[in-house]
Amino acid sequence: MISAVVITLNEAHNIEDCVKALKQVTDDVIVLDSGSTDGTQDIAIKNGAKIISVEWKGYGPTKNMANEFVKNDWILSIDADEVLTPELINEIKETELDAKNIYSINILPNYCGEWIYHSGWFPSYKKRLYHQHTVRWDEREVHENLTWQGDKNIVRFKNVLHHYSYRTAQDHLLKGEKYAMLGAKHLAANGKKVAWIKQTFGPAFRFFRMFVLQLGFLDKKAGFLLAKRESRMVALRYKYYRELSKTD
Repeated sequence: MISAVVITLNEAHNIEDCVKALKQVTDDVIVLDSGSTDGTQDIAIKNGAKIISVEWKGYGPTKNMANEFVKNDWILSIDADEVLTPELINEIKETELDAKNIYSINILPNYCGEWIYHSGWFPSYKKRLYHQHTVRWDEREVHENLTWQGDKNIVRFKNVLHHYSYRTAQDHLLKGEKYAMLGAKHLAANGKKVAWIKQTFGPAFRFFRMFVLQLGFLDKKAGFLLAKRESRMVALRYKYYRELSKTD
């Protein structure tokens, strides 16, 4: 049996579709909420989820809290802006889970209303279904990863998960600033040294890599805007990193 876990903070515009899809896989949907004020909790409860109010500890540590509340050994970890497709729902339900495996899902992003099939954003396999007694999330505040001991097989599901990553340009800019600061904090906290050449040319290279090398131009206008804004996020991360380094 599977339990589903979602972490939230003001996700009222996403949480209903997310929970409705998860309820087709499991009756144990746990929403770890860190103080939403936009009705997220009420919407989640209305659609059959169980709300657990928790203090925000960062993405990895907060996700690990779910182990205390789930009913089942298997955890399907989904973000609030992600929705299981009908095909993926059937595939998960038909899969005989094996504790030796960690299951990875291909995530198809929707950027400002456009599906992104290139730009380095797709294909993008993320480990999302795992046995809680042998796997944990690391302690990173952002871009967290699963960790485990011993040998594990990574099994890929065939069908995709829809990710409504950024609904508007403003949404992207705001989240970009947040992730840039979290990334800078991770660099500074771990004593990472970033060469000046990377700080200087890193943003431009990010744009070139996404739009040219990773075929972002095939995503047309959305691909151009995505590469431009991701380049800005890299520049912000190094700006914040320099500011944090000065205060150490």
